[in-house]
Amino acid sequence: MEFIKNHYEKIILAILLILFVLALIYQIQIITNISRITPESLAIPKKDGEYESINFKADLYNPSFMLNKDSKWLPRTKFNPQDQFVTDLCMPFEIARCPHCTAFIPRFYFRSDPHKCPLCGGSLPEPPPDPPEGADPGDDTDGDGISDAVCKKYGWNVNDPNNALRDTSGNGFTNLFKVQNPANDGKSCDLVDPKSHPPLCFRLYVAEIKRIVLGVKLKKLQERGESRSDWDIQIDIKKKRDWGTKFCKINDTIKIGRTDYKIIDCNRKQEEEYNKDTKSNELKDKSEVTIQAVNGDDKVVMVVDQPVYSPKETAFLRDVGDNDKRYVVEQDRVFQMGEPRIGIEKYKVLQIDSSRKVVQLKRESDNKIFEISSKKRFEFESLVENNNREGMPPEMAPGMPGNMTINPATGMPMAQPQPVTHSRRRR
Repeated sequence: MEFIKNHYEKIILAILLILFVLALIYQIQIITNISRITPESLAIPKKDGEYESINFKADLYNPSFMLNKDSKWLPRTKFNPQDQFVTDLCMPFEIARCPHCTAFIPRFYFRSDPHKCPLCGGSLPEPPPDPPEGADPGDDTDGDGISDAVCKKYGWNVNDPNNALRDTSGNGFTNLFKVQNPANDGKSCDLVDPKSHPPLCFRLYVAEIKRIVLGVKLKKLQERGESRSDWDIQIDIKKKRDWGTKFCKINDTIKIGRTDYKIIDCNRKQEEEYNKDTKSNELKDKSEVTIQAVNGDDKVVMVVDQPVYSPKETAFLRDVGDNDKRYVVEQDRVFQMGEPRIGIEKYKVLQIDSSRKVVQLKRESDNKIFEISSKKRFEFESLVENNNREGMPPEMAPGMPGNMTINPATGMPMAQPQPVTHSRRRR
C-alpha cells in the first residue's frame, strides 16, 4: 500500500499509455479492413420474390364477365305484397312529402286507403284526381295560381310552376302574392315593375317580442346630507362596446342609447339576503334611482347592480323579402322600409301586443293601419337559377308542384302530394 501511495501518479500514466497503444492498434486494423472493401462486397444479394405472377386479363378480373356470372343486383320486386307499383335502379316513380314527418313517400299512399303515411302513420290528404288524357287543363296549366293569360302576357312558360315563387321585379314579393294582392294604388300589380307592389310591411313577420336590457347600471347611491338633491349617484353607461362611469344628481339628464332620461328621484334601501357561502343573512344594498324619458312619460326604476329593462316592449321584425333583415322597434317609433328603386315607406308603431304576438303599424303616407303577426304572408322557396325551362314537364321542375293549391286566406301554397323523380338504390 505504501508503494501505491508513493507512485500512484506513475501507475495512472502507465495505464493510460497502455490504453492509448491499444486504441492505436485498433485504429490501424480498421484502416486495414477498409482498404480491403470492394464494390462487389457491398452489393446486396438478389433474392427471388415471394409472389406469383398475376394475369389481369383473366376472366377473374373482367368486370363484365364477373357481373354476368354471379349478379348481386336485386330483382325488381314490390316493397309490400299490397303495393301496386315496382321500381328499379334509376326508374322514376311518383312521390310526395308527408305533411307530418316531412319525409318523401310514394304517392300511392295518398291515393289509396287508408291514406296513412307508412313511416309516421299520419293521415294523408287525398290529392285532386289527375285530368283525363286530352282534357282541357283550363286557364292555369301548371296549377301555380297564376293564369296562363298572365304568363303569356310576360312571356313566361305556362308549364313552369316556379313562376309563382319567383320575384320577377325584384321588390321582395313573390309573383303569386302580387297577383293575389293589389298594389298601393289599388290596381293590379305589374309583375315586372319594381315600384308596383303591395304595402312593403306585408313582407314583415314578428320574430320575437320582449323587453330588452338597457345599457345602463346603477352602481352606488351615496347620501350627502338630508336633501336627496345633494346625494351622489354613480351610474355606468354603455357607449358602443365600452362602459363609462358618470356621477349624477337628481334633475340631471343621461343618454341611454338614443333616448334621453332625466333623474327624478332616488331612495336609499337595504334588504337582508341569505348568503349561501356564509350560511347567514347579510344586508344588501337595494337602493333605487328613478329616471323618466325626457320626451314622454316612460319611467324606469334602477336598482343597484341589477339589470335595467326598457319601459316598453320591443318587437323584433323580420323582412322576408330582404334576406330576413331585422327591424328592432318600440311603440311610437317610426322606421322605414325599401329603397329608391322600389320606393320607401315609413311606418309608425302604434301598438305591440305580446299576448297575441302582433304589432300594429300605421303607414305615414296615408295613415293606413296594418297588423303584423308571427305568421308569414308568403315565403320564398329555394329555386334553381334557370329560367330557360321551355319544354320541361311541370313534374320535373323543382319548386312548387303542378297540382298545388293556394290558401285563399294567406296566399301561401298548401302542402299537397306532388310527383317528383326518385330512384331506389340497389343493394
